[in-house]
Amino acid sequence: MAAVVVLMLAVAGVSSAATQTYPNRTLSGGYQAGHFNDVWDLTAGDMTLSFTYNANGLSDAAGGHAWAELGVRSLAWGGDFNPGGSGTVYTYPTITVALLAGQSMDVGDVIVTNDGTNVYVTYTLDSGWCMTESHLAVSTSLSGIPQTKTHNPIPGQFAYGNYHDPCATSDTFTIPLVDIGAFPSSTLYIAAHAKVSELATGGLCSAPGMTAYGPLDHYEGVAGAWGTAGSAVATWVHPSWPSLAGAAWISTAGLVENPDPDSWRRFSGSFEVPGIPLTGGATVATSDNAEEFYVNGALVGSDGEVQGPFADNQEWNTLLTYPFTPVTGANTYDFIVRNYSWPGGVYANPTGLLFCLDYSYLTGRTETAWGDGTRFTSKGNWAMYITYEPTATSVNGSGVWLATDYDWTPGTFGPDPVGFPSLDLDDKLILQRQGGQGEGAYNLPGVPPAPGNNHRIWWDRDGVDPWQNPATANTGGIYQVVITLHATGATTGTAYMNIRGLDQGFEVDGNWNTIELTPAGMTFTGDMEHLVVFYGLYGYGATHSVTFSGITVTQ
Repeated sequence: MAAVVVLMLAVAGVSSAATQTYPNRTLSGGYQAGHFNDVWDLTAGDMTLSFTYNANGLSDAAGGHAWAELGVRSLAWGGDFNPGGSGTVYTYPTITVALLAGQSMDVGDVIVTNDGTNVYVTYTLDSGWCMTESHLAVSTSLSGIPQTKTHNPIPGQFAYGNYHDPCATSDTFTIPLVDIGAFPSSTLYIAAHAKVSELATGGLCSAPGMTAYGPLDHYEGVAGAWGTAGSAVATWVHPSWPSLAGAAWISTAGLVENPDPDSWRRFSGSFEVPGIPLTGGATVATSDNAEEFYVNGALVGSDGEVQGPFADNQEWNTLLTYPFTPVTGANTYDFIVRNYSWPGGVYANPTGLLFCLDYSYLTGRTETAWGDGTRFTSKGNWAMYITYEPTATSVNGSGVWLATDYDWTPGTFGPDPVGFPSLDLDDKLILQRQGGQGEGAYNLPGVPPAPGNNHRIWWDRDGVDPWQNPATANTGGIYQVVITLHATGATTGTAYMNIRGLDQGFEVDGNWNTIELTPAGMTFTGDMEHLVVFYGLYGYGATHSVTFSGITVTQ
């Protein structure tokens, strides 16, 4: 006979799941215990521990008794049966310091986090700045950061670094803690260096007064014969056309000059890039009906059929982005816009162009930057390092588990007399966070006023008398159990247990047909970020055995 047991360890916010299956464990004799080597982080996601518990090898002979357990405990302390004691949990905070250029100018942030496996250092640059180099040193000692004899750091010798072309606005380094010999309690010293450049932006949007050509009754390229230049004007805007902040719909006339045949128009302009241009310039544009976009005479992109036969797919309804790279100094841009032939008049077949163009460039100003912290030297070089320290929390307790017990009456597991079922409470299943505790340790949703007045803690393996709840009888020693746990912090959690589809609870008002304090559970403590699955059996006075099979953890 067997019992299926499921423990769920839950932290909200994790949607994906991974499953680990462990080999069966049969425990026998007077004492046997152990644990599986995988380490689980309850704060990282929902976690379900399921197993089948076979209790029928327990002996109810006079002078003998035994207890079985399976649950989770802290990796660093507690032991594999009735885990307890105390330990220290070290947690690293997420810290953010300014990235300082020229000693005092805040140009961004350095963000440091630690998940117990890796330390992550992220550079983020403020608007108006980017970096061409980033260098990082992380060590468990200050002397582990490369320095000269006079204690000036040497970024070129740092273990981690990147060169950025184009200039970057962010960078993240992932450093395994084992690579730097760090322990959970280690203080880390971090030198975050960057070479930063001032970044400027420019741009323009479609507006009346821009240079305009046409309309023509045929297509001409950007260098074609477009005739005399004129000025664009604000055109009539169709109610279905999209809008773009800062931009106006423009054309060569307020109402299209001749709406029925195909017609082409060209809109031109220029802009100046006073520094070193960066990639990533872009134009967001649309037209009625189709457009080609050129920068410095080269085609960048198009939408719709500007040349040849057309299919009217209402391209005017979509704003497209055309990335381009400008040059230092003067730049030109051109749009060639086609209005598809369509009968119906000026309001049925209008035309126009809508766009905004932007670009970025380096002004030529560069600075050395460091993550704000403590100076390596009091004079001269102002380079700094960050001290990254864990927080130590003392914890009493090591986890939570399913603990089993049974009636101390000899022969309790024997069958009831045929035809005469009796109130025979054989098996006891409770949550436990400390060896030796009983029902009185439950404290969720509140402390039971009379712990002995409980529901679904004691179970009968065989028949049921007329006054007994049949839901807790005829179990045959088989118990489907679900224990739900939730990490409320790095060292605290909550636990609830459901048996054979029924929540546990406590009687409050004396009416045993109802359950007032339910679902019942408890808080527990331990290192929630480093938990292992453990199992154990302790007995005396006879040979006892239990089997845990189908042990599976899902997170």
